Amino acid sequence: MEAGALGSEYNAVGARARLRCPAVTITPIRRVILGIDPGLANCGYGVIASTRLGLEMLEYGCIETAAEMSMPERLAALDSALRRVIGTHHPEEAAYEQLYVGQNLSTALSVGRALGVIELVCGQLKVPVASYTPSEIKHAVSTAGRADKHQVQFMVGVLLGMSTPPTPHHAADALAVAITHSMRGRGRGHGTA
Repeated sequence: MEAGALGSEYNAVGARARLRCPAVTITPIRRVILGIDPGLANCGYGVIASTRLGLEMLEYGCIETAAEMSMPERLAALDSALRRVIGTHHPEEAAYEQLYVGQNLSTALSVGRALGVIELVCGQLKVPVASYTPSEIKHAVSTAGRADKHQVQFMVGVLLGMSTPPTPHHAADALAVAITHSMRGRGRGHGTA
């Protein structure tokens, strides 16, 4: 007899007895996570499903905006592409790699703008967002907080059962963020706007 079902069964002495099983809350079998490697020129994204059987890659890629485009056009293109990915896969959660402050000011400003779009889109679409440092991500996928890009790409491919490591590296980094969140992130998000 299945859990939660009512049924008639006979007990050991042959008397008819009714079995009642309490309702059981089952955690989702499949959790879809969007990982993002933020950038304005190249914003990597990766969507995975975390299941009881392991991890499954659903989609990955890189959103590119040309330097010749105006800033509003670039931000709108990023917005539109993120909405398409979220609309296609309906992730329950998202995560991104935190900005490394050692970068030059120009890069930090452009990545900050991209992060604003990421937070806005996820907030408007009610997708909770978390963030991880580069060393947290490297440690989660390679057990070495100082792994280089090639080691991260290789391990992401292994963890997702891919025949070749994912490219470009922005997409591989985004998949690594999603993998990190699948291992560490439940409840870590800072909510939606």
